[in-house]
Amino acid sequence: MAKNKPQPLKVVLIDDNVKFLSSLTKVLIRKGYVVETYESALKSPFMDGKGCCPCPPDDPRCPDVMVVDIDMPGMNGVEFLDTLRRRGCRCRHFALMTGHHMKEFHLTRIMKLGGQLFQKPFTMANVTDWLKRYCETKEAP
Repeated sequence: MAKNKPQPLKVVLIDDNVKFLSSLTKVLIRKGYVVETYESALKSPFMDGKGCCPCPPDDPRCPDVMVVDIDMPGMNGVEFLDTLRRRGCRCRHFALMTGHHMKEFHLTRIMKLGGQLFQKPFTMANVTDWLKRYCETKEAP
């Protein structure tokens, strides 16, 4: 009897840096992840009222992981994730990215949300290693 092949993780990437977004997307697709990208938190389906938040269990629109830039126009990544949490978003695994020095206030909020922080510049391997660890253990990163 054949075992069911595990479904690839669905990863949502949000970053206003189009070149970086494209590069990370290509790497993750080559590694076998299902990837959705958005150049703005405000323009993502998670904020337009048509997205999955809150979604029923096993809703295919709900991502397994979100990787979100902190420094974006209109709404920063921390505010975005705070908003999703208040709406009941079921995505529990996320990472925030930044190319700027983090203020203690932001670090405290990120830790409170339970997310991973990637300081730019980081290698693509930093992200893929984090995702692989998550995939293998199903533990909160």
